[in-house]
Amino acid sequence: MRSEFEQVTYNKEPSLDKATQAFDIFYSRISVVENGPYYQTLSQNPQTNASFSNIRNFLEHWAGIVDGGPAVVKNNLDVFARQIDDIKPHVRRVSVLGLQTIVEFYATQRRDITNTLLRLAVFTTVTIGVLLVSSIFLFRFNQISERSGAETQMINKRFSTDLNASLDAIMVMDIDGEILEYNTAAEVFFGYSPSDMIGHNMIDKIMPPKYRKGHLAGMERYNYRGRTRISGAGRVKLSALNKAGRELPVELAVDILKEGEETIFVAFIRDITLEVISQEELVAARDRALAGERAKADFLAVMSHEMRTPLNGIIGTRALLEDTKLSKKQRESMDALRASATLMQHHVNDVLDISRFEAGKAVINDEVIEVDRLVSEIIQEISDNARKNRNEIDYTFVNEINEAVITDRHKLRQILNNLVDNANKFTRDGQVRIEIESMDQNKDTSHLEFRVYDTGIGMHADDLERIFNDFETIDTAYTRAVEGVGLGLGIVRRLVQALGGTIGVESVHNAGSMFWFRIPVTKSRLVVKPEAHIEKGLNVDLKPMKILMVEDNHINRYVLREMLTAAGHTVNEAENGQRGLEAANSNRYDVFLMDISMPEKDGVAASIEIHNGTGRSASTPIIATTAHALPHEVEKFHNAGITDILKKPI
Repeated sequence: MRSEFEQVTYNKEPSLDKATQAFDIFYSRISVVENGPYYQTLSQNPQTNASFSNIRNFLEHWAGIVDGGPAVVKNNLDVFARQIDDIKPHVRRVSVLGLQTIVEFYATQRRDITNTLLRLAVFTTVTIGVLLVSSIFLFRFNQISERSGAETQMINKRFSTDLNASLDAIMVMDIDGEILEYNTAAEVFFGYSPSDMIGHNMIDKIMPPKYRKGHLAGMERYNYRGRTRISGAGRVKLSALNKAGRELPVELAVDILKEGEETIFVAFIRDITLEVISQEELVAARDRALAGERAKADFLAVMSHEMRTPLNGIIGTRALLEDTKLSKKQRESMDALRASATLMQHHVNDVLDISRFEAGKAVINDEVIEVDRLVSEIIQEISDNARKNRNEIDYTFVNEINEAVITDRHKLRQILNNLVDNANKFTRDGQVRIEIESMDQNKDTSHLEFRVYDTGIGMHADDLERIFNDFETIDTAYTRAVEGVGLGLGIVRRLVQALGGTIGVESVHNAGSMFWFRIPVTKSRLVVKPEAHIEKGLNVDLKPMKILMVEDNHINRYVLREMLTAAGHTVNEAENGQRGLEAANSNRYDVFLMDISMPEKDGVAASIEIHNGTGRSASTPIIATTAHALPHEVEKFHNAGITDILKKPI
């Protein structure tokens, strides 16, 4: 194309036909390349793509000039010649890469044809191999067919051997229940010989009458729907008849075998007479154990009531006497009486705590507490006993703890009381120390570990594993001097576990002990309000009330009446629930003090009738004054509408 335009430039009478024709040919060839199958491959090369862009810009620019006519072309011949020189490298690059692309395309085609021929050769080889293997297989199949008759006979012999060697009774039956096979174990179990069974219907021989109707219905269902409840359901416990007509417990499993249109049932039957006897003995043992647990619960309830009732008279009478003028000798006797009654009450409470945990009735009541104040109160309460044993008692914080935490105040206090009291009991002229440490702290929770050290008599290593068992007491030099029945640490263990914690002990004989427990707590941002304390011996200002006391025990009535009248209240008495109901219907009272166990009508029944009635005191609060304190009893009282409970001794 350049040479054509050069001739136009140097020719005195130029003709532009050949030059414009060359331009058009070049234009069309470039268009063919851009629309051809190789353009996409060529354009992936950045340099080639740039060359195409330059060539396209050149063609688009000069196409308009060439289309403008000879005069316009002549005026731009010099510029046209220079720009042709500029695009020559681009044309060359496109041409070279185009040739390379075409060569690679045909090379790829040749490779594809070669691979196709190779695959065809492999397929042909495999086909020949398959034909060869098929020939060998047909030869082997012919040999196997020749031996099939002998092997079938051997399988039948083996099946017969396995059938007779089985410890379970096995019977093979057809769809109508006719017995086809019958092994030796079945002969021993049922007492029938094979001649008695084979060819006979299973229903007539071993099936109890109570199962026959259901069996026939099941077979009918199978014939119509092809479904059965027993087959494939695993082992089913039923009973079967032996030759003597005795019904025996069996475990039955049935499977179905189909061969063409023929269906047979294979029944595996196991004698479970000994298992049933063992099961019955286990059930009887369980029933006896449950009866024993109920008897124990009833015993605890009765003993709780029977011990608390006289304790109420003892402690109440002592309290009345302490408010009178006593001589020094009488005061000493009252102190001894108070100590004995307090110890007795402690033992009763321990037994009730054990029963509460055994019944699963322990409830966690979370509240905000201040650990420093709680420990201080416990030390203050036990300080008198510590002085009697000439012990020093103090506490310390290992690190800073949150000012207020959330846990069950009553249970934590009971744990610390028992551990500190226990340490003081077994220490003379020594020291009891409480350490508190906050562990595993995060934003909202932590663990508090309490450690109670003492310098007492300690324990042997062999005793440490059983120290938290119920009714365990360790034989030590202080045994006869220390009171207790071995329930305190068992209760502590249960309380710690109820709070989600762990407990342990370390001890050296004649050197002291360290009891520790760790419980999870929640940090609190609340400020703990100071608790209101009432000094011993001072009465609370209370408006005088009219009280109905319903109590069948005359000593308890006397004690409670004297306490209430001394506080300025008016007390009416009723000796049983029926009399209390009559009084409540005819008079208006401010509060009822209601015993529970009473003749004629108990306190629960009386409370329900009072609140459900229309008497003058139908809306009066009822407070139970009772020795019944087990968890299920307390729940029963609340369900009867009883407002609150005062546990005897009061």
